[in-house]
Amino acid sequence: MQYIIFDGELTTNFYPLTLTKPAFDLFLGTKTLLEHLIEELDLKEYSLMVQPHLTDITKKKHKTKINPSTSEEDTIFVNGRISLSRETEKLLEQNKHFTVFSSGELVLAKLSKRASDKLLQGEKSLKNLESDIKRYDLPASILIRYLWDLVDRNPSAIHKQSKKTSLAEAPDLSKCEVLGPNSNLKFEGNAAVESHVMFDLRNGPVLISDGVDIQSNTRIEGPAYLGKMSQIRSAQIRSGTSIGDYCKIGGEVDCSIISRYSNKSHDGFLGHSYVGEWVNIGAGTSNSDLKNTYGTVKMNIGNIKIDTKRNKIGCFISDYVKTSIGCFIYTGKKIGVASQIHGYIVEDVPSFTIYAKSLTGKSFELRKNSAMETQKRIMERRNITQTLKDKDLLSRVFKITQDERYMFGALKTDFSM
Repeated sequence: MQYIIFDGELTTNFYPLTLTKPAFDLFLGTKTLLEHLIEELDLKEYSLMVQPHLTDITKKKHKTKINPSTSEEDTIFVNGRISLSRETEKLLEQNKHFTVFSSGELVLAKLSKRASDKLLQGEKSLKNLESDIKRYDLPASILIRYLWDLVDRNPSAIHKQSKKTSLAEAPDLSKCEVLGPNSNLKFEGNAAVESHVMFDLRNGPVLISDGVDIQSNTRIEGPAYLGKMSQIRSAQIRSGTSIGDYCKIGGEVDCSIISRYSNKSHDGFLGHSYVGEWVNIGAGTSNSDLKNTYGTVKMNIGNIKIDTKRNKIGCFISDYVKTSIGCFIYTGKKIGVASQIHGYIVEDVPSFTIYAKSLTGKSFELRKNSAMETQKRIMERRNITQTLKDKDLLSRVFKITQDERYMFGALKTDFSM
């Protein structure tokens, strides 16, 4: 049986984060959505379907077939944002062809080779498959639908995924303090833990990957995950937080996801937020995750303002963003790809924008070549070589988002204070 994992129709709900990666490459708990699916379905071989502009960068990240035009046999299509359940497992075990939808979006399908080829070649849409195929409808909760769903589900994902971890010997913790059951403190490899570190395990596990360095006066509250080679610089890591590989973290982080190669080295607060890859959060940058009214937070998704029905929502920061010292990001704001922000951020910021309205009353378009040169420099700092595919992705996203900057009023002149 052939498996194809696809991005789904609502990937635009996750813009600007999914401008530079498929939705299934977003992080949740201790791994990406795709890594979790591969593990849950025990897949040895699979193909991926992504947006056209993400084809090359996805080929770089995943050594498998991308956007196939034909199938070799009966095929199972899996939405990359699905939350597998016993009900979906039973469907996968049956021999008959079927489709599964949730609020109108395809979640899962088992199709014949003929139907699969029509789907892959665009002769049939996901919503216009043969009428004789059995259709099931499942609740909306089976899919991750919005940015804030990742933050909501992160604590339980850490809980669930930590149970499948292979453990290594713990370092000497005689000069540290542990609250709660020791069994909730899990080391995946060698880690360095200085004295006077507190682990609060009363509400869930703390999972620490290989090569993590935790400095003195750090407090870590479970459930929490620290990715490999990350540095925790006397930080306060609150419950529900995931730190990706090769990150440097200081200050306070509460119920947030920080993707790999991103830094928040200094004091400042980050709460109920998602941070992409290669982001640098400047000293003193903080975000709000609670309105003064204690009311629910509304966010712009596409051209529609949606009530999240949550009173704790932070910010959503795309890949390659840089914040200056002393930035203050208001509740529920999104920062676009490669943008640079200064001062008070009181609205969503388009990609490739230098935002400084609270300081100058203006915003400026970040030149594409400047973004590419910055990308090269930050990769070199981690001993990674920038590739043509990395540069091409930025070029494509720059073009895709140019109308957004025009409507926003970003000036095509050099930034100045």
